[in-house]
Amino acid sequence: MICDKKMCTGCTACYNVCPVNAIDMEPSEEGFLYPRINSEKCINCNLCKKICPALKNNKSALNNEVYVAINKSNEQVLKSSSGGIFTILMENFIKNGNYVCGCIFDENLKAVHILTNDLKVASKMKKSKYVQSDLGNVYRQIKEILHSNKKKVLFVGTPCQVDGLKSYVSKDYENLYTVDIICHGVPSPKIFEEHKKYIENKYGKIYNIDFRTKSKNDINSQVLSYTLENKVIKIKNYELDPYYYAFYNALDFRECCYKCKYANCNRVGDITLGDFWGVEKYHENFTQNNGCSAIIVNNLKGKELFDNIIKDKVNYEKTDINKVKVKNNNLNQPAKRSDIRDKIYSEMNEKGYNNVIKTYLRPPRYILVKIKSYIPLKIKRRVAKLIKILQK
Repeated sequence: MICDKKMCTGCTACYNVCPVNAIDMEPSEEGFLYPRINSEKCINCNLCKKICPALKNNKSALNNEVYVAINKSNEQVLKSSSGGIFTILMENFIKNGNYVCGCIFDENLKAVHILTNDLKVASKMKKSKYVQSDLGNVYRQIKEILHSNKKKVLFVGTPCQVDGLKSYVSKDYENLYTVDIICHGVPSPKIFEEHKKYIENKYGKIYNIDFRTKSKNDINSQVLSYTLENKVIKIKNYELDPYYYAFYNALDFRECCYKCKYANCNRVGDITLGDFWGVEKYHENFTQNNGCSAIIVNNLKGKELFDNIIKDKVNYEKTDINKVKVKNNNLNQPAKRSDIRDKIYSEMNEKGYNNVIKTYLRPPRYILVKIKSYIPLKIKRRVAKLIKILQK
């Protein structure tokens, strides 16, 4: 290993920088990708260690401008996980002849990062993909564009992926712009594959997964949807889906996620994007029901993105980072490691995913949760408001 395995994020900086292709990214028993050095090819140049983000202090920026914002286009908000801010950036870069690099689900529903200047392809980067993506050799592709034809590149990913890219390119290219997301942590592609098999055994072949489905009546309902050949299966409560339940409760993350050095307000991207949970408490003109984003501007490039691209296309107000932190705990600290985390992976390999679901991935009061899922969300919200009034 190039660094302590528990700190390796799988960012692929080492894989991309190796001049003799002596490093392969191979899956562990849990399904996470880690670098493996081929000693027969290695020339001991140590470039992999020099650029490994886990072995050095990341150059981060303390945010100086924070906004609550919603895209003015209701259609674009509907097609986004939160406030539709990434869509604005993505479309601007593509329409001006530049490139965007982000995560999509490919034809096999595998999460992969791709680099493109095609708007139709880049549109697949919208929406959350709650699994670690495969970056492949996109860092090399990005550097080639930055170095050769001076086109602009917008990269969006988790903070460790952004840091990996910055470390790999090794200098501050004026035509590289980065967006890091407020990251909760990442499950492995292996458990994601096992979950897809589980769903397909119940319902049939899956053609798409939407972790943050919206509807016109409830734009931020966070319904989980599986698109099949002839129908869509909607799960209205995250606790009723074993994969979502594990993700929400941080039960199956990569080991480094539990000691994440990016889980704070010292951000590595030019701009940070995330949900602004509980926004209605601080900004009466905004409600989380409408899908609402927090935008953290971290440096001059981030300010350029906000002032020149975002600002005119959103409804926004200036806010305080401390308000965003209240319900975005990963701006305060890493996800807490569960005692059952290792058991989930070991028993999945030994006894199968179905056994893991029955043993670990159901809420304690499963039947009650299931009954509650049939109660319309509007009624739940009315009851919640009534409770608040009675408590005053």
